[in-house]
Amino acid sequence: MGKSFEISCKRIIRCLDTEIKRMEKQLAKQVEDQAEWSEKQTLLKSAPGVGDVNNSRKLSHPIN
Repeated sequence: MGKSFEISCKRIIRCLDTEIKRMEKQLAKQVEDQAEWSEKQTLLKSAPGVGDVNNSRKLSHPIN
Protein backbone atom coordinates (compact mmCIF):
# COMPACT_ATOMS: atom_id res chain seq x y z
CA MET A 1 0.00 0.00 0.00
CA GLY A 2 2.68 2.47 1.02
CA LYS A 3 3.01 5.92 -0.49
CA SER A 4 0.11 5.71 -2.98
CA PHE A 5 -2.25 4.74 -0.18
CA GLU A 6 -1.08 7.68 1.93
CA ILE A 7 -1.53 10.09 -0.99
CA SER A 8 -5.03 8.74 -1.64
CA CYS A 9 -6.02 9.09 2.02
CA LYS A 10 -4.76 12.67 2.13
CA ARG A 11 -6.72 13.50 -1.03
CA ILE A 12 -9.90 12.05 0.48
CA ILE A 13 -9.36 13.96 3.73
CA ARG A 14 -8.90 17.24 1.82
CA CYS A 15 -12.11 16.54 -0.09
CA LEU A 16 -14.01 15.81 3.13
CA ASP A 17 -12.60 18.94 4.80
CA THR A 18 -13.80 21.01 1.83
CA GLU A 19 -17.26 19.43 2.01
CA ILE A 20 -17.50 20.05 5.77
CA LYS A 21 -16.64 23.73 5.28
CA ARG A 22 -19.24 24.02 2.51
CA MET A 23 -21.91 22.43 4.70
CA GLU A 24 -21.00 24.63 7.69
CA LYS A 25 -21.45 27.73 5.53
CA GLN A 26 -24.77 26.42 4.26
CA LEU A 27 -25.95 25.69 7.81
CA ALA A 28 -24.86 29.13 9.01
CA LYS A 29 -26.87 30.73 6.19
CA GLN A 30 -29.94 28.64 7.06
CA VAL A 31 -29.68 29.64 10.73
CA GLU A 32 -29.22 33.28 9.77
CA ASP A 33 -32.31 33.16 7.53
CA GLN A 34 -34.53 31.70 10.29
CA ALA A 35 -35.31 34.34 12.93
CA GLU A 36 -36.13 31.76 15.62
CA TRP A 37 -32.89 29.81 15.02
CA SER A 38 -30.87 33.00 14.87
CA GLU A 39 -32.19 34.10 18.27
CA LYS A 40 -31.47 30.68 19.77
CA GLN A 41 -27.98 30.72 18.28
CA THR A 42 -27.24 34.08 19.90
CA LEU A 43 -28.46 32.77 23.25
CA LEU A 44 -26.48 29.53 22.98
CA LYS A 45 -23.28 31.35 21.99
CA SER A 46 -23.54 33.50 25.10
CA ALA A 47 -23.02 30.39 27.27
CA PRO A 48 -19.41 29.63 28.22
CA GLY A 49 -17.94 26.71 26.30
CA VAL A 50 -20.54 26.69 23.53
CA GLY A 51 -18.92 27.17 20.16
CA ASP A 52 -20.16 26.83 16.62
CA VAL A 53 -20.09 23.01 16.59
CA ASN A 54 -22.06 22.60 19.83
CA ASN A 55 -24.36 25.39 18.76
CA SER A 56 -25.20 23.71 15.45
CA ARG A 57 -25.84 20.39 17.18
CA LYS A 58 -28.15 22.00 19.74
CA LEU A 59 -30.10 23.82 17.04
CA SER A 60 -30.49 20.70 14.91
CA HIS A 61 -31.52 18.47 17.86
CA PRO A 62 -33.43 20.71 20.28
CA ILE A 63 -34.57 19.44 23.66
CA ASN A 64 -38.15 20.42 24.37
